[in-house]
Amino acid sequence: MKDTFPHVFHGRRRWLLAILIGLGLIQAVLSVAIAFYTPQLGTAFAKSGLTGGAGSASGPHSNGTGMSFPALAGLLVLAALLLGVARMGERVVAEELGNDYVRSVRKLLITAALAPQRPTSLGTTIARSTNDLSAVKNWVSLGIAPLVVGVPLLAGIVVGMFLLIPALGTVILGVLVVFGVGLLLLSRPLLGRARRLRKVRGRMASQISDIVQAGPAIRVSGGINREVTRIDQLSARVQRAARSRAVVSGAMRGGASAVTALLSVLIGVVGSLAAATPEEVTTAIFIAGLMASPIQDLGRVGEYRQNFRAAARVLYPIFEDARLFRTQQRQARKIAARSQHRGDIPGLAAGALHLVSGGALQEEFPELVARPGARIIITGSPTRVNQVLRLLVGEETEDYARMNIAGRELALLPATVRRELVGVALRDVPLERASVARIVRYRLPQANVPVHELLEQVGLAKIVAELPDEENTVLKRGGKPLSVSAQALLQLARAIAGNPPLLVLDRIDEPLNEDGLSHLRHTLENYPGILVANTQAPEKFLDSYTRWNVDENNG
Repeated sequence: MKDTFPHVFHGRRRWLLAILIGLGLIQAVLSVAIAFYTPQLGTAFAKSGLTGGAGSASGPHSNGTGMSFPALAGLLVLAALLLGVARMGERVVAEELGNDYVRSVRKLLITAALAPQRPTSLGTTIARSTNDLSAVKNWVSLGIAPLVVGVPLLAGIVVGMFLLIPALGTVILGVLVVFGVGLLLLSRPLLGRARRLRKVRGRMASQISDIVQAGPAIRVSGGINREVTRIDQLSARVQRAARSRAVVSGAMRGGASAVTALLSVLIGVVGSLAAATPEEVTTAIFIAGLMASPIQDLGRVGEYRQNFRAAARVLYPIFEDARLFRTQQRQARKIAARSQHRGDIPGLAAGALHLVSGGALQEEFPELVARPGARIIITGSPTRVNQVLRLLVGEETEDYARMNIAGRELALLPATVRRELVGVALRDVPLERASVARIVRYRLPQANVPVHELLEQVGLAKIVAELPDEENTVLKRGGKPLSVSAQALLQLARAIAGNPPLLVLDRIDEPLNEDGLSHLRHTLENYPGILVANTQAPEKFLDSYTRWNVDENNG
């Protein structure tokens, strides 16, 4: 499962990580320099002659730095500003790293949602695309990035302290080790509580999605108050789970705050016992103060890590599905490339359709052989009709049936090739959010599709011309502002683009008004390929047709 997620150290993210490491080392050098030279400002000022005292005779360079007071002060101010710039750059690069990684992860999530291998719900998908991906992004930008920066920074500071004041360097290292052990001990309970919170949130998201989709039925049944109460009960469970997780994550963050204060106290105690000079103690305390920010970041790393692990347990199988789909598509493209030279099956007309059941369900439905121009009405039980329709459009990939269209086996073709052979218009499938022109060209994005001619053919040209941006008007919420009848005709226009050898219509006539049915009849009269339609009233738009009962077997 470790290879399911995209690699962080990949592509341009390698450079981003290298930049973060460099920023950490720069901050370490600047922090040690500021901490070492700041205590010497007082000595430099006293001996610079600016006070007018007796010490002025010593000259401006008697502080041991080789610099005058103004020069030393100016360099320290510059170092402080550079430290702030490095910190700002760290945040910008970390955010870029996190969003670049989530961009790769989001592609897998959407692929799995559009080609699901298991049942899912709209609410669950939305929760995964927000909560789970936020957890992934936070781990990369607020977890990995602070580690990449903080470890070199803290290591550099500790090494610098060992070189300057070994005893105080030992104290700082010991406190950091204890802090790290504490974070490890708290990580396991945090993971369990994060998983519980994520599970409750996902259940609530699914419940809200189902309630919204069933809104009309709930209103008619007078169940609004009941459903609001159910969501409130789930919200209370989310609240309790969030509070439980906050106890552990708060302990991590509180421990980070306590460590910075404890460092200052221990440095003072150890410095006194080790007979360190006031300047050395001041330097060590100053360094402890500069370590506060990276330590606070590391205190949150454990929380982000466990939230990521909780999200990853949910995302792993989903991403496996996405990678399986991509693998199948690559294999299908190879097969399609090898079979491009093949023509129609001997004995069949050019562009013919041949569908036959096989395997364990060999006698399940009768064989279908059709030539271009055939008009076939599919009949039978709803379950079997739906199963055969999925075969016809290439969604069903089981081995109990084989289908050839224009000499190509549909199940072995990638979607990019399959869409050229089969046009589909389904009543219960909403239109995607896109412009009218893009929807018409959707099946054949690389081809020069005559959008206006297709709209004229299905009777939508005048309706589209009245839209605010005509063909460039973006349709939302399943096809609004078009009427239900116009939405069905738009699906028809997309399905017939390029005159595919096979056209599959699933109850597309039901939402059409009289004018729409007239245009459907006219369109099918001019369509040269094979039509397979699922409809209860074929006589409304066809003069002649053949019925194909998929409940009958070959025997």
